[in-house]
Amino acid sequence: PVPAPPPAAVMPAPAPVVAAAEAPPDTILFRLAGSETMGRRLARRMSAGYLSLIGDSEVSVTATDRLIEVSGLQTGQREVITIAAGSSASGFTALLRGSADFAMSVRRILPAEAERLASLGDMTSPQAETVIGMQGVAAIVSPANRIQYMTIPQLRAVFAGRVTDWSELGGAPGPINVYLQDNQGGAIDVPQDAVLSADDPVGPASKVATEEALAAAVATDRGSLGLSTFGYTGNAKVLALAEAGAAPIMPTDLSVSTETYPLARRLYLYTSPTPPNQFVRRFASFVGSAGGQSVIEAAGVVPLTVRAERAPVQDAASERFRQLVNGAARL
Repeated sequence: PVPAPPPAAVMPAPAPVVAAAEAPPDTILFRLAGSETMGRRLARRMSAGYLSLIGDSEVSVTATDRLIEVSGLQTGQREVITIAAGSSASGFTALLRGSADFAMSVRRILPAEAERLASLGDMTSPQAETVIGMQGVAAIVSPANRIQYMTIPQLRAVFAGRVTDWSELGGAPGPINVYLQDNQGGAIDVPQDAVLSADDPVGPASKVATEEALAAAVATDRGSLGLSTFGYTGNAKVLALAEAGAAPIMPTDLSVSTETYPLARRLYLYTSPTPPNQFVRRFASFVGSAGGQSVIEAAGVVPLTVRAERAPVQDAASERFRQLVNGAARL
């Protein structure tokens, strides 16, 4: 008999191909756009504080030239808040286009902007407009400069190039070297916006990229004069400022929060009065809360918290006034 052939080798069936599990897409909670002054430090800290408040872990910040992402993990899901830094005007444009949920602004919304956004509702109503803190803009000079104060009209005259020598302001003779932050063609807010309007002429000035660089340049130039937000003055000397005919006032938390300092300004968040996104209203409530205000203060902005402080009495005050406020504090 013919022997039976050996049994064919049995090949194991190929294992099924299992696709790698894809990470779930990021959840964008909300988007902020607008003032670079607010977005650079304040908005990222507020966003990180909010994510921590709602229980996110591993909160982190990534930043490119103009976009900042603050993210955290919530039960394995990555949650993101985006911040597009630019100018106050660009924030309102983003709100109009629907590419942002909040507009960040260092000034109140203009009537023309509110009209353009009327489809969202009344942008000047308390539901749309939130003041989150106060900020002072400081005039800074070299520590070697003997000038102690300037008036707002004098500042404008210097920036316009009408006053060019320190002797015209009561200082030692010498040219005034003006330093201004480059506004990149209007793409970002800059400190001089608090003094100059868009139509004001600007004389010769050295342009620098950042407030930190401006303060460093001013501190080492004996003839310098610049503007920087309070908290970014570095080693430069801060001047007291006065409205025409009024007493000079130094920028302090008290003078800025009470708006007696001439270059105090409010920082705003604007959103739709009836936002469809639940996180928008919750974030607006957070920034006004005690926890939110503590984050704002840590970012170098004067908070809205009501507190009592000893206020200096002006030299020109009457004796009767001094008696009335003796031992008192101001809210």
